[in-house]
Amino acid sequence: LGDGNKDGLVHIMLRARGTLGAAAFLNAIARLSARFLGERGFSIGIDDVMPSKALEARKSELVGEGYALCDKTIRKYESGRLDPQPGCTAFETLEAVLNGTLSTVREDAGRACLEELNQHNTPMTMALCGSKGSTINISQMIACVG
Repeated sequence: LGDGNKDGLVHIMLRARGTLGAAAFLNAIARLSARFLGERGFSIGIDDVMPSKALEARKSELVGEGYALCDKTIRKYESGRLDPQPGCTAFETLEAVLNGTLSTVREDAGRACLEELNQHNTPMTMALCGSKGSTINISQMIACVG
């Protein structure tokens, strides 16, 4: 349409029809685009973020493993066997380890979600084209539904 060079369609329209003609052309393109999106635009429904049975099972497995690691770390803290990280108290170390473990669970569940999505998934298309959201938002929606 008009990537800044003199061979672009907008520049050609400007030379051929003048500023008013180019403005009218851009206005027509904007109306056409709006109409197209109105007819074929994106909508998002619950089906776009519903996890499959396999993903539900994988999510449960990941969460179970994460909770088991967290429980183990909490037991180490309660028994006084959790070695503090440099510059941290035992409680601060517990908090850091738990946050890290749960963050890993979230990332792994998100990665599993993204691997399952097909190429026509509306939220994924919006995230990849920069329109709205990000892949982490999509994975969080899918991982948290159900």
